[in-house]
Amino acid sequence: MTSNSSTIEDVDMDDVEFTLKDTFEHLMEERQERITQVKKLMEIIKNNEAKTIESNVTPAEIRRKRLKFVQSMTKIVSQEQPKDLPLPSTSDMYIDALTVLEKEVEKVEELNQIAKQENEELKKKLTELEKKKLAFEQIKEASLNAVDSETTSNYEAEMLTVKQIFQETKSDLIAVVDTLFPDNENFQDFLSILTRARTKGGDDLYIKVKPKYLEFAHFLDEADIVQFHPNQKNMCKLRDL
Repeated sequence: MTSNSSTIEDVDMDDVEFTLKDTFEHLMEERQERITQVKKLMEIIKNNEAKTIESNVTPAEIRRKRLKFVQSMTKIVSQEQPKDLPLPSTSDMYIDALTVLEKEVEKVEELNQIAKQENEELKKKLTELEKKKLAFEQIKEASLNAVDSETTSNYEAEMLTVKQIFQETKSDLIAVVDTLFPDNENFQDFLSILTRARTKGGDDLYIKVKPKYLEFAHFLDEADIVQFHPNQKNMCKLRDL
């Protein structure tokens, strides 16, 4: 008996896992124990001899007997070991499981909300990019149609037409740029430099891209409006129509 008691005391209750089956079996044992106690009390009551108070018993004796009874019951209750209290160092698995599930649901809802917001932002960005692509395709198509419609063989007339086309293209680009990059003079300056280089012709078609114009150069390259030098990536020119 002593050996079993020492073994139980040495067990760390934090490492003991109580399943629903264990809980059910424990409750059934408690129920059976309570039924046995009730039966014993019923037997005691049945066998208890009923007595009446004799006429010679004084009120003081009655109070003394009551006090003695209360003291005896208090002593019995104080010595009774509680059996229905929770096991120490253990937790309610049902409540813990619900708590964990509620936290997981909250996390999933937060992630779902974040995903919705990111999805809306991506849709807006995609719409903006589609508008930009459509605008530059329209500009490119307008430039090609303008070139195809010119049939004169006069060199000066062709140069004038080319200048006019580039001026119109520049104006269209500026209109688009004003929408996409409002209040940005650097973009307009970059277009002016490209146009002047194209108008001059010769070997000076390529211009050196300064760091402040690099972002715009890549932007126009994606729109097939400019192209970078094959050997010098810091130089670009307007594409041939």
